[in-house]
Amino acid sequence: MVANARTAHTGHLFVSLTDRETGGPITNATVTVTVDKTRSLSWHASSVYERTSALSDTNGIAHVVFQYYGALGFDWDVDSPGHYNGRFGSGHGHERFGCIVEKSDYLNIDTNTVQGLAMYNELVQLDNNNDYLGFVAKFNPNSVTYTNNVICRSVNLTPKHSPQPMYAYARGNGVRLPKKNPAAFATNGLDVVGYDPVDFDLKECLVVSSDPEYDPFLHGPSGKVSDFRIERYRFATNNVTTTCGWIEFAPGCGAYKRNTTGDPSFPTTYEADTNETFVSRIPFEYSSVSGQVVNVQSILGENEYMVLRTRVSTNEVGEVTSCNYSKILGPMSIEGRMYLTSLVFNPIPNDSKLEFDTVNNLATDDPCNWYP
Repeated sequence: MVANARTAHTGHLFVSLTDRETGGPITNATVTVTVDKTRSLSWHASSVYERTSALSDTNGIAHVVFQYYGALGFDWDVDSPGHYNGRFGSGHGHERFGCIVEKSDYLNIDTNTVQGLAMYNELVQLDNNNDYLGFVAKFNPNSVTYTNNVICRSVNLTPKHSPQPMYAYARGNGVRLPKKNPAAFATNGLDVVGYDPVDFDLKECLVVSSDPEYDPFLHGPSGKVSDFRIERYRFATNNVTTTCGWIEFAPGCGAYKRNTTGDPSFPTTYEADTNETFVSRIPFEYSSVSGQVVNVQSILGENEYMVLRTRVSTNEVGEVTSCNYSKILGPMSIEGRMYLTSLVFNPIPNDSKLEFDTVNNLATDDPCNWYP
């Protein structure tokens, strides 16, 4: 099919939707295609979006028939009330039908020819007349030869169970970790500098200050309860500067790591596995040469998350009577700051559920509603 780049054409998007847990079809989802109609006619024009939707059928197939223009492509997304679908991966996003574009002659003007000089003067005249739309339109493709007008995609979505309000955060710029009272000492032939331990409050996503004269008006708010402690040390060998240490948990507390699920919309877990082994210490290391990073041992890798058990109380025989569960999505690293992708804290004692209701975030300071 050969046509002018501005001509409207009929496109077809087929999306097969499957429940990741049961493997069955999702029959109540809406797939919406968005086309930037105006920009396809002129790059200078303001965008006007044209949206077309279709419902999935009994087989979980949604067929969207829509109009598209030029070779710009289109976007699409999914809304399934009973599933997580905000970030469902490679199927979501920008699509483009296969095509061969014959570029505008005005992109390669040779003013040494009569025709080229005439084209150049034509552009000058449009510019002098402030006819910007006419000027830009000259650079639209002469024609577009479409090799297909059908795209098929499949999406697996994770179902919602029982999401509930929790505290959830993202710290895009990291949490600054103070370096107080550096103390130098020698060990194993190395000169090491150690810093005061830093306590961290998961519920508030804040460093806990132990300074009785701490002024929140000058330094910002302080956390209230320590969920874990950060120990840090720094040393240099052969021009390599290394900061290392660990996060450490109180007795009975700890964390375990797991790989993410593979679903970007729901990468972690519905609840804590209370039968898992919660380790009490997780190391980290960060090395650089002249400011260039040469080695990083992160708390969590890009495809990892961890579940934490903190604020533990025990009875006289050592049995856990109260605790709180939380989860952190990696990557998570500690340098001069602590960086993490997402933190969810369940404030209900002894409740192992970690499915966060993204429309009911209990956090008021820098909340994150991206990950359930």
